[in-house]
Amino acid sequence: MSNVKPTDNLNISLEPHLVDALRDLRPVVPHDLADTLSQYTASTPPPTIPYSDPEEIEAANSAERKSITSLLNGLLSVLGSGFAVWWAADKLRWKNEWRVLLALFASIVVAVAEAVLYLIWQSRLSNSKRTKPRHKVRRQLEKNNDFNGTETSSKEKPATISTSIEEVTDAGLRRRQ
Repeated sequence: MSNVKPTDNLNISLEPHLVDALRDLRPVVPHDLADTLSQYTASTPPPTIPYSDPEEIEAANSAERKSITSLLNGLLSVLGSGFAVWWAADKLRWKNEWRVLLALFASIVVAVAEAVLYLIWQSRLSNSKRTKPRHKVRRQLEKNNDFNGTETSSKEKPATISTSIEEVTDAGLRRRQ
């Protein structure tokens, strides 16, 4: 029981009767868990315990579904190609030994190809996860700041935005400098 660590991502609401029950448990639970519970058993506890963003949870679930689907797709491709080669060799009236060997060879080739494609897909997926937060931050900065670095509200937009390469004129045309 001493190795119990509190989880960081709880997804529960904290009702008033639960606060009373948690106060009674504080002396019984390990010290690190008691420290975590103390912020939720204060005189005015927050209405909910913080949890992960629902959009992040949905994105993780979606990624898991896509991964499972791609693995099942690869498995069906391997089985389907093996059966198709076995069936085609039967129509050519090959002996059973050669049909099985040819089907096995075709299945192995397709399995290796599917594994390589899956690894490529996973590496691209992990690379896109590393770069996404930068784009999100940049979009948020562009949304809140104009290009001179001064803050603008979301309702007021700058009249013109000038860059070093081109300049916006009153007619809406861009002229190179």
